[in-house]
Amino acid sequence: MGSKDSDARLAGFQAVLLGLQEWRALHPQASFAAIEAALDAGLAHLRAQLLADLALASAATEVSGRAAPRCAGCGGALSDEGPRARTVVTVGHAPVTLRRDYATCTRCGYRFFPSGP
Repeated sequence: MGSKDSDARLAGFQAVLLGLQEWRALHPQASFAAIEAALDAGLAHLRAQLLADLALASAATEVSGRAAPRCAGCGGALSDEGPRARTVVTVGHAPVTLRRDYATCTRCGYRFFPSGP
C-alpha cells in the first residue's frame, strides 16, 4: 500500500468518525448496543477496503513473472490463467472484490488464487 492508499484510508476514517459524531448528536439516548451497531456499520465499508488493500499488497498474488509456482496439493506445475475477480463477504457483511492472478494445476486440475511461495 502506498501513501496514496494511506491518505484515502485516513480520509475514509475521518469521514466515518464525523458521521458517527453526527449520529451520536442525533441519538443522545442511544444504548451502548446501538452505538456499537452504528460504529460497526460505519466501519464495515472502510474495513473492507483496507482488507482488500492488504490482501493484494504483495507480489505473491501474481502467478506470472516469478519462479514457476507449484501446486500445494500435489506439487504439479501451475498454469497461469491470468487475472480474475473473486468477491468475498467480510465479517462485517461488506463485499470485497479481489482481482488476482488465477492458476490451474496441470497435474490435478485444482484451480485457485495463489497466495505465494
